[in-house]
Amino acid sequence: MNQPINAPARATCVAILAIGLTAGCGGESTAPAGGMSELEKLANQQAEQAAAAEEAKVAAVAESKRQEAAKLADEGPSAVTMDDFSRGDKLKGSGALVTPLKAGIRAEQKLNMFTVTHALNLFYGLEGRYPESHEEFMEKVVDFNNIELEPLEEPYEYWYNAETNELWKRVKPDVAASAAEEAES
Repeated sequence: MNQPINAPARATCVAILAIGLTAGCGGESTAPAGGMSELEKLANQQAEQAAAAEEAKVAAVAESKRQEAAKLADEGPSAVTMDDFSRGDKLKGSGALVTPLKAGIRAEQKLNMFTVTHALNLFYGLEGRYPESHEEFMEKVVDFNNIELEPLEEPYEYWYNAETNELWKRVKPDVAASAAEEAES
């Protein structure tokens, strides 16, 4: 199999090879008595450098995760924008097929948001008030009008802001809680 060898394994192989090369045909070492040969020292240095590099890489990934977790834990609700939708994100480039497909998806997403706004206005017209909670909004506006909300990018979910009477997004509570725990550790 032709699989790449990681740095610590490569350094170990070099050390074994170095030890094998320093031994003569009769099994006698050509290294000075009580000391290591230059090749063995080089192999040990390479192994230490590879281990330190791997350790630094792991620490950098952990720090990146902590920063992302802290960002998610601190992020509050915000208005939904067209860039928040996950459908159509994987379409890259342009061309005779991709461009109209992207435009169709974007138009459908805009229409979906206008439908939510219109249903909210209808609720206000019938009830004389806006929904008082997220649960009431989902039940009496979204479910009642059979509106299928466009999927949002992870880790966000829809949230109705009763103060502004708008549909917003927020980080899912379970994701925010685990992000806060990770940021603290």
